[in-house]
Amino acid sequence: MREKAYSRRPRSYLAMTAFSESYRRAVRFDLDVGRIEVGDKRPHVLVPVEALASLVSGAVEIRAFAHGLGAAAAVRAAGKLDPSRSMPPREALRAADPQLLVDRLGGEFALFGFGNLRTERWGQALLFVFDPCIFDERGDELLLGLIEGAVSMATDAPVQALIVDRSPDVARILVGNEHAIEAVRPLAESGEIFTEVIRALHGERLV
Repeated sequence: MREKAYSRRPRSYLAMTAFSESYRRAVRFDLDVGRIEVGDKRPHVLVPVEALASLVSGAVEIRAFAHGLGAAAAVRAAGKLDPSRSMPPREALRAADPQLLVDRLGGEFALFGFGNLRTERWGQALLFVFDPCIFDERGDELLLGLIEGAVSMATDAPVQALIVDRSPDVARILVGNEHAIEAVRPLAESGEIFTEVIRALHGERLV
């Protein structure tokens, strides 16, 4: 009489499987608003381990940390704009339709939980708008670094970013060269409405 062959999973495996099943849908991505939730309904973000380690160790400041995240997001966006990789990332970014570029870049930010990105054109001034914005004012340096890193990667030129309008759910960010941003920084930081900041920018012929 032949003995039957049995294949038994160890109890630890079965326990781990049950554990995994209970967490299968624990992480929720809402890409429409750029929000990640992990069970407790609070927003979370995804950050590369190496970048986070550099920040925690004090090797970089928050602006530089976010600058690197923004540049990396732009490179990933370039890969989606040019799937064949026929062009270097910066060329792919510069060759793209501006609105398509913002959509792809916004998608990268949303995937990491940084909120929803769009742009507004006010005359010659371009504003990057996080709406909704996942962070309160404590995250402003992070937002500025993200935009500076992404735009610098796309333009191959140093840029500065300045928050010109802030509410709990929206952050409007003006991007320009150092001279332009420093010219209107006192006005923006005094709490002047952002349309007046842009008016002053045009008056100085800095855009």
